[in-house]
Amino acid sequence: TLGAALMFIHYSEFSQLAMDDTMTEQQLQIDTDALTGLYSRHAYSKALKALDAAGALPGDFAAFTIDINGLKQVNDRLGHEAGDELIRGAAACIVNALGSGRSCYRTGGDEFALIIKGYKDEKELTERIGAFSNALKNKVTIDDQSVFVSASFGVAVYPKDSTNSDELLRYADIAMQAAEAKSDTNICMFDKTMIHKVEHDLNIENLMREAIDNDLF
Repeated sequence: TLGAALMFIHYSEFSQLAMDDTMTEQQLQIDTDALTGLYSRHAYSKALKALDAAGALPGDFAAFTIDINGLKQVNDRLGHEAGDELIRGAAACIVNALGSGRSCYRTGGDEFALIIKGYKDEKELTERIGAFSNALKNKVTIDDQSVFVSASFGVAVYPKDSTNSDELLRYADIAMQAAEAKSDTNICMFDKTMIHKVEHDLNIENLMREAIDNDLF
């Protein structure tokens, strides 16, 4: 009957709206890091793919990778809840230094990432890196104990370092690892020599593992 048909159409429309609302809520959960409220690794990947889909990355694009130092020590000393508080505090510091109109992503347990556009020149980019570094050089109180927060920064720049977004992020990670290994600075801009060092270290590790497996020691 016509009445039954209209009821079916109304029910179908209602079901579709409910499904759309559910999918939107699920997408928000996927794109949002539960601990910090920042964008997630999934959202980070989507943002990069969107840049690639546009045909070319903007000329003033830099990828930052940030590693929060000391999370394991806080977890071991004060417990994982304290570690979570440290990560939330670090996220707040980064967001405050970042300013409005820019996005921060939590990409791992103690790692964050930034996509920076709109800087005038390398001098301004360097100043921004310094601002993030200073923002994270803080003493925070967790469970009535003082904890010193710091971070290591790796930066790769388009198009100087690469014209591919995935490669650019890999280079930022390599630069961050180089910063972690240094004692005189916590910030490293990527350069090609870092790739050779990573490959050399990997070859040495593989040779060591092969020697151990073959009882050569």
